[in-house]
Amino acid sequence: MRGFLCTIIFSCLLSCSYHVDKTGGANQSQGDSALGNQAISWDLMQTNVLKTCLQCHSGSKQPLLSSYSDMVQNINKVWAEVSSGAMPPPSSGISSLSACRTAILRKWIDLGTPENSTVMVSSLPGCPSNGGGGDLPISQMPLNYQTLRAKILEPRCLHCHNASDTTDAGAILFSPYSQLMQGARRWSSPAKDSKVIRLLRTTNLDDRMPPPEDGDALHEDEIQFIERWIDAGKPEF
Repeated sequence: MRGFLCTIIFSCLLSCSYHVDKTGGANQSQGDSALGNQAISWDLMQTNVLKTCLQCHSGSKQPLLSSYSDMVQNINKVWAEVSSGAMPPPSSGISSLSACRTAILRKWIDLGTPENSTVMVSSLPGCPSNGGGGDLPISQMPLNYQTLRAKILEPRCLHCHNASDTTDAGAILFSPYSQLMQGARRWSSPAKDSKVIRLLRTTNLDDRMPPPEDGDALHEDEIQFIERWIDAGKPEF
């Protein structure tokens, strides 16, 4: 199923005769703050979360996702592809959904794909609140991959650790969750013995991650969050 849909999507992207917006990932996250006051609904899927997908999967491109009934019919396939990182295809140059948009899609599915709901985007981990600076400190946020990606990986790591990077970092992927788990030995427990924590805490600047040219070391509360997440079993949600 995954290979079938991936082939369709890739063929679609190659054959699209109209403009495909490649904005995503870290660039998407810059606009996530505008989503906090919106309710999770089919309209939000159309106009924001799955907007890039719909640029190709409308009209004659299969599978059709432009109507509510079509999306509901294909939602399990869509989630399988999004959560595995196969959609959008890495080779297309289109970035994967941000942590916030991924969380919105997952919540919409969990709610039963309603046309409308009263659940607000600001209630989801990985999505900014509507309060403008009122976000909880990371020590009080949900202990899951969605928080890890939104608060640490996207701003500090994913500009190098992504499939489009041509350096060695591009071979070590931290997103989506399934890719991070393929390198789970780097995040081994107990956290104090894991390679990731060792590289985050080292005072040797030649080994430290993030490297000095990418900015300061992670803050202590961020490292402690990663340690607690590892020791909790590296939960996705």
